[in-house]
Amino acid sequence: MFARDLVLYGVNQKYLQSLVSGISTQEAKIQPMPGLNTPFWITGHLAISTDYARQLLGEELKCPPAWHKAFGPGSIPGNEQNITASLEELLAAVQAGHVAITTLLPSVNEAWAAQPNPVEFLVKNYPSTGDLMAHLLTTHEAIHLGQLSAWRRFRGLPAVSIG
Repeated sequence: MFARDLVLYGVNQKYLQSLVSGISTQEAKIQPMPGLNTPFWITGHLAISTDYARQLLGEELKCPPAWHKAFGPGSIPGNEQNITASLEELLAAVQAGHVAITTLLPSVNEAWAAQPNPVEFLVKNYPSTGDLMAHLLTTHEAIHLGQLSAWRRFRGLPAVSIG
């Protein structure tokens, strides 16, 4: 049911790895202009997003609670001073989440996907659990990868291609 979404999810993972390649944890926290999400925040946010997707699939959250607070909805880049993880650790959490979701998702059925979306503030755009999952796999990640690409350009780094 989610075969096409999983292909795109895999592309997103490869693109993320290319976008953060060669960026140190210290550099990943630099905010070149106010309001711009940093690679550190984006990678942490994607790590906890995979946690939420994993939870939708009946699994327990794996990321530390402090990450959920620092990188969750409504959090602000630059306010993650108590996070001691490196960019590499955040990226590893995203990768582990991708593996788990890619393994678990093929076992869901239409009844699971048709359930109401349990995340109230996202129900308007994604009314079902299946809609929410598709968003987490594709558009949500793509939005943040675009922000990461913009950050690279603001920092004078070269563009990275998906292919």
